[in-house]
Amino acid sequence: MTLAVGFQTQIHSAGGVSRKTVFASGGSKFALLKDAFDWSLLGDDEPIPMADRQPVQRIFATTVPAEAVRLWAEMITDTATRAAPMVAFLVAAAQVDADAADMLRISDGHRLNGARAFVAHLASIGGLRPGLDRSEAADLCWLAMDSGPYLRLVTERGWSPDRYRRWLTAAVSRELLERV
Repeated sequence: MTLAVGFQTQIHSAGGVSRKTVFASGGSKFALLKDAFDWSLLGDDEPIPMADRQPVQRIFATTVPAEAVRLWAEMITDTATRAAPMVAFLVAAAQVDADAADMLRISDGHRLNGARAFVAHLASIGGLRPGLDRSEAADLCWLAMDSGPYLRLVTERGWSPDRYRRWLTAAVSRELLERV
């Protein structure tokens, strides 16, 4: 059984409907996967880009670097809490499905763009550690935004999401912020 068929089977089993009903209401396997992935990242199906959502707006509204990192880590943790299992599924599906691989590549690109925007904001409010290259800082944030560490620490090692958020805040603060 392919991953996409397995995903459909889970959907129609959980919903108590036939596979035909799943396709009729949701479209292709890829469309269902994309909708589920997007929903897991954003938490709803509203047509509002991530950059225009309140958590991101709060980050960019603050001029206090430590507060920006705290809000960012809170947003990343909240997103990972919803999306980490779906991201893991997408990573597995990308191994056998070209559409899923494209979606993962695009998602990674969006994550890198978000990391760059966050780093640019920190730099604009005087928060980046002197001598830290913005590209390196963005790479570190891009990695920190990956759901892999969340899955390992929260799901596998039993950390609470709050403990993970505190660790992420401290780790990113140590790496990026000017030490006072």
